[in-house]
Amino acid sequence: DDGLRLYFTAEDRGTDRAFKVELAGGPVTPLTDVAEGVVSGLDAGGAGSAHRILGLWETAVTPAEVYALDPRTGDIAQLSR
Repeated sequence: DDGLRLYFTAEDRGTDRAFKVELAGGPVTPLTDVAEGVVSGLDAGGAGSAHRILGLWETAVTPAEVYALDPRTGDIAQLSR
């Protein structure tokens, strides 16, 4: 990314979700809208339109799976099975 945003996870309404905030200030914006489970292990990579956030998502009944998130569009793709 361009280094102007901070990506992080935090507990929200009983789940751990991914968020972003502009370093210059502004609102905290959710990147994920999971109804249950935990998002963890975020890592950012790529530049421009190839920029993605990788992370894990798991619930009490499903094992952790690797996902890629496009922070510009909100599109999420499962990478592991």
